[in-house]
Amino acid sequence: MRKLWSIIALAIMLAALIGAYAYLTKHPQDKNGADKKSENKIDLLKLDQSKINIINIMNEKGNIILEKKSSKWIISQKENIKLDDQFVGNIVEDFTNLSADRLVDKDSKDLEQYGLKTPKVVATAYMEDGSSKTINLGNETSDNSRYYIMIKDDPNVYAVSSSAGLSLNYSLNDIRDRNISSLNNSDIKYLKFVNANSTIIEIKANDKNELVITTPNTNNKKVDDNNFQDFLSTVTGMKIKDFIEDNNKSLSKYGLDKPSSELLIKDSKNELHIYFGKDLSEGSIAFKLSGNPEIYSIDKSVIESLTSKALNCLK
Repeated sequence: MRKLWSIIALAIMLAALIGAYAYLTKHPQDKNGADKKSENKIDLLKLDQSKINIINIMNEKGNIILEKKSSKWIISQKENIKLDDQFVGNIVEDFTNLSADRLVDKDSKDLEQYGLKTPKVVATAYMEDGSSKTINLGNETSDNSRYYIMIKDDPNVYAVSSSAGLSLNYSLNDIRDRNISSLNNSDIKYLKFVNANSTIIEIKANDKNELVITTPNTNNKKVDDNNFQDFLSTVTGMKIKDFIEDNNKSLSKYGLDKPSSELLIKDSKNELHIYFGKDLSEGSIAFKLSGNPEIYSIDKSVIESLTSKALNCLK
Protein backbone atom coordinates (compact mmCIF):
# COMPACT_ATOMS: atom_id res chain seq x y z
CA MET A 1 0.00 0.00 0.00
CA ARG A 2 2.84 2.41 0.90
CA LYS A 3 4.49 1.73 -2.47
CA LEU A 4 1.20 2.46 -4.22
CA TRP A 5 0.88 5.87 -2.47
CA SER A 6 4.45 6.75 -3.46
CA ILE A 7 3.69 5.97 -7.09
CA ILE A 8 0.53 8.14 -6.91
CA ALA A 9 2.48 11.05 -5.34
CA LEU A 10 5.14 10.85 -8.05
CA ALA A 11 2.46 10.85 -10.71
CA ILE A 12 0.85 13.97 -9.24
CA MET A 13 4.22 15.77 -9.12
CA LEU A 14 4.94 14.81 -12.72
CA ALA A 15 1.56 16.10 -13.85
CA ALA A 16 2.18 19.39 -12.04
CA LEU A 17 5.58 19.81 -13.72
CA ILE A 18 4.10 19.08 -17.14
CA GLY A 19 1.31 21.64 -16.49
CA ALA A 20 3.79 24.30 -15.37
CA TYR A 21 5.95 23.70 -18.43
CA ALA A 22 2.97 24.00 -20.71
CA TYR A 23 1.88 27.29 -19.05
CA LEU A 24 5.34 28.84 -19.28
CA THR A 25 5.61 27.81 -22.91
CA LYS A 26 2.43 29.74 -23.71
CA HIS A 27 3.10 32.61 -21.23
CA PRO A 28 6.83 33.52 -21.33
CA GLN A 29 8.05 35.70 -18.43
CA ASP A 30 9.61 39.15 -18.96
CA LYS A 31 13.35 38.69 -19.09
CA ASN A 32 14.03 41.66 -16.88
CA GLY A 33 11.12 41.36 -14.46
CA ALA A 34 10.71 44.41 -12.18
CA ASP A 35 13.63 46.21 -13.79
CA LYS A 36 11.97 46.35 -17.19
CA LYS A 37 10.22 49.66 -16.51
CA SER A 38 13.37 51.45 -15.38
CA GLU A 39 15.37 50.08 -18.31
CA ASN A 40 12.75 51.44 -20.72
CA LYS A 41 13.22 55.02 -19.48
CA ILE A 42 14.32 57.39 -22.22
CA ASP A 43 16.67 60.21 -21.25
CA LEU A 44 15.38 63.52 -22.63
CA LEU A 45 17.41 66.16 -20.79
CA LYS A 46 20.56 65.94 -18.67
CA LEU A 47 21.70 69.51 -18.02
CA ASP A 48 24.27 70.67 -15.49
CA GLN A 49 22.31 72.69 -12.93
CA SER A 50 25.33 74.86 -12.12
CA LYS A 51 25.41 76.00 -15.75
CA ILE A 52 21.73 77.08 -15.92
CA ASN A 53 21.26 80.85 -15.52
CA ILE A 54 17.57 81.40 -16.29
CA ILE A 55 14.43 79.26 -16.54
CA ASN A 56 11.47 80.83 -18.30
CA ILE A 57 8.09 79.08 -17.97
CA MET A 58 4.99 80.17 -19.87
CA ASN A 59 1.87 78.21 -18.99
CA GLU A 60 -1.87 78.79 -18.71
CA LYS A 61 -1.39 80.37 -15.25
CA GLY A 62 1.09 82.99 -16.37
CA ASN A 63 4.79 83.58 -16.89
CA ILE A 64 7.52 82.68 -14.37
CA ILE A 65 11.11 83.79 -14.93
CA LEU A 66 13.52 82.16 -12.49
CA GLU A 67 16.97 83.70 -12.38
CA LYS A 68 19.99 82.36 -10.50
CA LYS A 69 21.73 85.00 -8.41
CA SER A 70 24.65 84.07 -6.15
CA SER A 71 23.68 80.37 -6.44
CA LYS A 72 20.12 81.13 -5.30
CA TRP A 73 17.01 81.10 -7.46
CA ILE A 74 14.92 84.28 -7.45
CA ILE A 75 12.04 85.69 -9.47
CA SER A 76 13.60 87.99 -12.04
CA GLN A 77 13.23 91.66 -11.04
CA LYS A 78 11.24 90.62 -7.95
CA GLU A 79 13.97 89.49 -5.60
CA ASN A 80 11.87 90.37 -2.53
CA ILE A 81 9.51 87.47 -3.25
CA LYS A 82 10.53 84.49 -1.12
CA LEU A 83 10.43 81.14 -2.88
CA ASP A 84 9.91 77.62 -1.61
CA ASP A 85 13.16 75.78 -2.36
CA GLN A 86 11.40 72.43 -2.72
CA PHE A 87 9.00 73.61 -5.43
CA VAL A 88 11.73 75.50 -7.29
CA GLY A 89 13.87 72.37 -7.06
CA ASN A 90 11.10 70.37 -8.76
CA ILE A 91 11.22 72.74 -11.74
CA VAL A 92 15.01 72.66 -11.99
CA GLU A 93 14.92 68.85 -11.81
CA ASP A 94 12.85 68.77 -15.01
CA PHE A 95 15.82 70.19 -16.90
CA THR A 96 18.64 68.39 -15.09
CA ASN A 97 17.15 64.90 -15.02
CA LEU A 98 14.15 64.53 -17.33
CA SER A 99 13.27 61.10 -18.69
CA ALA A 100 10.28 59.71 -20.59
CA ASP A 101 8.37 56.56 -19.75
CA ARG A 102 7.89 55.77 -23.42
CA LEU A 103 8.07 56.98 -26.98
CA VAL A 104 4.49 57.73 -28.07
CA ASP A 105 4.80 58.87 -31.68
CA LYS A 106 7.94 58.92 -33.80
CA ASP A 107 8.30 61.96 -36.05
CA SER A 108 4.66 62.86 -35.40
CA LYS A 109 2.66 64.54 -38.14
CA ASP A 110 -0.40 65.28 -35.97
CA LEU A 111 0.61 67.23 -32.86
CA GLU A 112 -2.88 68.55 -32.18
CA GLN A 113 -4.06 65.20 -30.79
CA TYR A 114 -1.41 65.50 -28.05
CA GLY A 115 -2.05 69.15 -27.26
CA LEU A 116 1.37 70.00 -28.71
CA LYS A 117 0.41 71.98 -31.79
CA THR A 118 -0.13 74.86 -29.38
CA PRO A 119 1.62 73.60 -26.22
CA LYS A 120 0.02 74.10 -22.82
CA VAL A 121 3.48 74.89 -21.43
CA VAL A 122 6.66 76.20 -23.03
CA ALA A 123 9.62 76.09 -20.64
CA THR A 124 13.15 77.12 -21.60
CA ALA A 125 16.44 76.83 -19.71
CA TYR A 126 19.15 79.29 -20.74
CA MET A 127 22.72 78.19 -20.15
CA GLU A 128 25.75 80.31 -19.29
CA ASP A 129 27.35 79.46 -22.66
CA GLY A 130 24.41 81.04 -24.51
CA SER A 131 22.69 77.78 -25.49
CA SER A 132 19.17 76.82 -24.46
CA LYS A 133 16.84 73.84 -24.13
CA THR A 134 13.07 74.08 -24.53
CA ILE A 135 10.36 71.74 -23.25
CA ASN A 136 6.89 71.75 -24.85
CA LEU A 137 4.21 70.18 -22.69
CA GLY A 138 0.84 69.07 -24.03
CA ASN A 139 -2.22 67.23 -22.73
CA GLU A 140 -2.46 64.61 -20.05
CA THR A 141 -2.81 61.04 -21.22
CA SER A 142 -6.28 59.48 -21.11
CA ASP A 143 -5.59 57.84 -17.72
CA ASN A 144 -4.21 61.12 -16.28
CA SER A 145 -0.98 59.38 -15.27
CA ARG A 146 1.37 61.13 -17.72
CA TYR A 147 1.81 64.16 -19.96
CA TYR A 148 2.70 64.31 -23.63
CA ILE A 149 5.95 66.15 -24.18
CA MET A 150 8.39 67.24 -26.88
CA ILE A 151 11.89 68.64 -26.68
CA LYS A 152 12.68 71.38 -29.19
CA ASP A 153 14.54 70.04 -32.26
CA ASP A 154 13.34 66.49 -31.50
CA PRO A 155 10.36 65.52 -33.74
CA ASN A 156 9.20 62.72 -31.45
CA VAL A 157 6.38 62.78 -28.89
CA TYR A 158 7.04 61.19 -25.50
CA ALA A 159 5.11 60.51 -22.31
CA VAL A 160 6.56 61.76 -19.01
CA SER A 161 5.43 61.26 -15.43
CA SER A 162 2.62 63.40 -14.07
CA SER A 163 5.01 64.90 -11.47
CA ALA A 164 7.18 66.37 -14.23
CA GLY A 165 4.12 67.85 -15.89
CA LEU A 166 2.73 69.27 -12.67
CA SER A 167 5.91 71.16 -11.80
CA LEU A 168 5.88 72.89 -15.21
CA ASN A 169 2.27 73.91 -14.56
CA TYR A 170 3.06 75.75 -11.32
CA SER A 171 1.86 79.31 -10.91
CA LEU A 172 4.01 81.92 -9.19
CA ASN A 173 1.96 81.55 -6.02
CA ASP A 174 2.51 77.78 -6.07
CA ILE A 175 6.27 78.21 -5.67
CA ARG A 176 6.23 81.02 -3.09
CA ASP A 177 7.32 80.37 0.48
CA ARG A 178 4.26 80.26 2.75
CA ASN A 179 6.20 80.13 6.02
CA ILE A 180 5.91 83.20 8.22
CA SER A 181 8.17 82.69 11.24
CA SER A 182 11.95 82.24 11.23
CA LEU A 183 12.26 82.74 14.99
CA ASN A 184 14.37 80.61 17.31
CA ASN A 185 11.73 79.51 19.80
CA SER A 186 14.34 78.61 22.42
CA ASP A 187 15.77 82.15 22.37
CA ILE A 188 12.74 84.45 22.68
CA LYS A 189 13.51 87.81 24.29
CA TYR A 190 10.32 89.79 23.82
CA LEU A 191 6.64 89.29 23.04
CA LYS A 192 3.82 91.74 22.54
CA PHE A 193 0.33 90.66 21.53
CA VAL A 194 -2.68 92.94 21.16
CA ASN A 195 -5.97 91.13 20.56
CA ALA A 196 -9.23 92.32 19.01
CA ASN A 197 -10.44 93.56 22.42
CA SER A 198 -7.31 95.75 22.72
CA THR A 199 -5.98 93.59 25.54
CA ILE A 200 -2.21 94.00 25.60
CA ILE A 201 0.04 91.16 26.68
CA GLU A 202 3.74 91.91 27.02
CA ILE A 203 6.45 89.45 28.02
CA LYS A 204 10.17 90.19 28.37
CA ALA A 205 13.35 88.33 29.25
CA ASN A 206 14.84 89.63 32.53
CA ASP A 207 18.49 89.82 33.57
CA LYS A 208 18.43 86.11 34.34
CA ASN A 209 17.03 85.42 30.87
CA GLU A 210 13.73 84.38 32.43
CA LEU A 211 10.55 85.32 30.58
CA VAL A 212 8.31 87.42 32.81
CA ILE A 213 4.97 89.11 32.30
CA THR A 214 5.25 92.92 32.28
CA THR A 215 1.78 93.77 30.93
CA PRO A 216 -0.78 93.41 32.45
CA ASN A 217 1.15 94.30 35.60
CA THR A 218 1.66 91.07 37.53
CA ASN A 219 4.85 92.02 39.39
CA ASN A 220 7.04 90.35 36.77
CA LYS A 221 5.51 86.92 37.22
CA LYS A 222 7.38 84.19 35.37
CA VAL A 223 5.58 82.78 32.35
CA ASP A 224 4.47 79.19 32.55
CA ASP A 225 6.81 77.47 30.09
CA ASN A 226 4.25 74.91 28.87
CA ASN A 227 1.69 77.60 28.04
CA PHE A 228 4.31 79.78 26.37
CA GLN A 229 5.66 76.95 24.23
CA ASP A 230 2.10 76.09 23.24
CA PHE A 231 1.67 79.68 22.05
CA LEU A 232 4.97 79.59 20.15
CA SER A 233 4.01 76.34 18.44
CA THR A 234 1.02 78.15 16.92
CA VAL A 235 3.29 80.98 15.76
CA THR A 236 5.75 78.51 14.21
CA GLY A 237 2.93 76.70 12.42
CA MET A 238 1.43 79.80 10.84
CA LYS A 239 1.25 79.65 7.03
CA ILE A 240 0.23 82.13 4.39
CA LYS A 241 -3.10 81.02 2.97
CA ASP A 242 -3.27 83.31 -0.07
CA PHE A 243 -1.11 86.03 -1.61
CA ILE A 244 -3.48 88.99 -1.98
CA GLU A 245 -1.35 91.92 -3.19
CA ASP A 246 2.40 92.37 -3.67
CA ASN A 247 2.51 96.15 -3.65
CA ASN A 248 -0.45 97.45 -1.68
CA LYS A 249 -1.14 101.19 -1.54
CA SER A 250 -4.35 101.22 0.51
CA LEU A 251 -4.20 99.71 4.00
CA SER A 252 -7.80 100.70 4.73
CA LYS A 253 -9.02 98.32 2.03
CA TYR A 254 -7.97 95.43 4.25
CA GLY A 255 -8.59 97.03 7.63
CA LEU A 256 -4.85 97.39 8.20
CA ASP A 257 -4.90 101.15 8.73
CA LYS A 258 -6.44 100.28 12.11
CA PRO A 259 -5.32 96.69 12.75
CA SER A 260 -7.62 94.38 14.69
CA SER A 261 -4.64 92.57 16.28
CA GLU A 262 -0.88 92.89 16.44
CA LEU A 263 1.91 90.41 17.16
CA LEU A 264 5.55 91.30 17.81
CA ILE A 265 8.11 88.69 18.82
CA LYS A 266 11.90 89.02 18.98
CA ASP A 267 14.73 86.60 19.56
CA SER A 268 18.42 87.54 19.69
CA LYS A 269 18.66 87.90 15.89
CA ASN A 270 15.20 87.94 14.35
CA GLU A 271 11.95 89.83 14.63
CA LEU A 272 8.43 88.90 13.60
CA HIS A 273 5.99 91.82 13.51
CA ILE A 274 2.52 91.19 12.10
CA TYR A 275 -0.58 93.37 11.77
CA PHE A 276 -3.92 91.61 11.31
CA GLY A 277 -6.78 93.35 9.49
CA LYS A 278 -10.35 92.52 8.63
CA ASP A 279 -12.06 89.36 7.45
CA LEU A 280 -11.64 88.64 3.75
CA SER A 281 -14.06 85.74 3.77
CA GLU A 282 -15.76 83.52 6.29
CA GLY A 283 -12.56 81.61 7.01
CA SER A 284 -9.68 84.02 6.38
CA ILE A 285 -8.31 87.35 7.57
CA ALA A 286 -5.90 89.85 6.00
CA PHE A 287 -2.45 90.48 7.45
CA LYS A 288 0.86 92.14 6.60
CA LEU A 289 4.38 92.11 7.94
CA SER A 290 5.64 95.41 9.32
CA GLY A 291 7.67 97.36 6.78
CA ASN A 292 6.57 95.21 3.82
CA PRO A 293 4.00 96.19 1.14
CA GLU A 294 2.64 92.66 0.60
CA ILE A 295 -0.84 91.72 1.80
CA TYR A 296 -1.58 88.11 2.67
CA SER A 297 -4.41 86.09 4.16
CA ILE A 298 -4.33 83.54 6.95
CA ASP A 299 -6.90 81.15 8.39
CA LYS A 300 -9.04 82.99 10.92
CA SER A 301 -8.81 80.00 13.25
CA VAL A 302 -5.09 80.74 13.66
CA ILE A 303 -5.86 84.19 15.11
CA GLU A 304 -8.44 82.69 17.43
CA SER A 305 -5.86 80.15 18.60
CA LEU A 306 -3.22 82.85 19.13
CA THR A 307 -5.66 84.87 21.24
CA SER A 308 -6.67 82.02 23.52
CA LYS A 309 -3.11 80.73 23.94
CA ALA A 310 -1.74 84.22 24.62
CA LEU A 311 -4.30 84.62 27.41
CA ASN A 312 -3.24 81.23 28.78
CA CYS A 313 0.27 82.63 29.19
CA LEU A 314 -1.09 84.96 31.86
CA LYS A 315 -2.23 82.11 34.08
